[in-house]
Amino acid sequence: MGRAVQCTCASEPCPHPRPGDDAGFTLLEVMVSLAILSVAMSIFTTGILQLYRGTSKIESAAVARSQVATAYERLDTEIRYASALSKQGVVNGDHYIEYRTENSGTAVCTQVRLRVRDQQLQRRTWVDGLTPITPSPWVPLASGISGTKPFTFVPADTTYEWQRLVFDISATDSGEGSNTTSKPLKVTFAALNTSRNTVSEGVCAAGRTVP
Repeated sequence: MGRAVQCTCASEPCPHPRPGDDAGFTLLEVMVSLAILSVAMSIFTTGILQLYRGTSKIESAAVARSQVATAYERLDTEIRYASALSKQGVVNGDHYIEYRTENSGTAVCTQVRLRVRDQQLQRRTWVDGLTPITPSPWVPLASGISGTKPFTFVPADTTYEWQRLVFDISATDSGEGSNTTSKPLKVTFAALNTSRNTVSEGVCAAGRTVP
């Protein structure tokens, strides 16, 4: 503790004593402290942002993989047991492919399209042979889907005795900035109930005229 100042002058009032621990800080000390605090906060903020961006990128990749897996699982079983496949086509900028299944006892047409405007892979069905054609509403299979040539019909040949459909698409998740993730999917579906004698011309393609 500071020592009290003894007043020795009788004609003048003694100054009020000031303890030594109340001296305070100089302006230079305050500025140095603020500079150190600013550097520490900058390092902390940078670390938090990097952690957030890393987490966001992982989540974006997981969403893209989920989109691809969903599209594959929903189509694999149906196309595998299809009795006929159609050739690919484009209507108003949207890519189409169709296949017919008869394993349920009724001939059912399934139509898959890539809705370019919405970046959606969509699916709908109707009973083959009934007129007028009354398809079910379009049901999204996966979102964020793109592809310049998403569907390719491959006829049966001497190597493979069944028709095939090749899907060549990409599933994109719109993350923030550089976190956007694209997951490609190129897979061949084999229609095991088809043969080299299976006719594909016009199979279920009439549904393309129905919005």
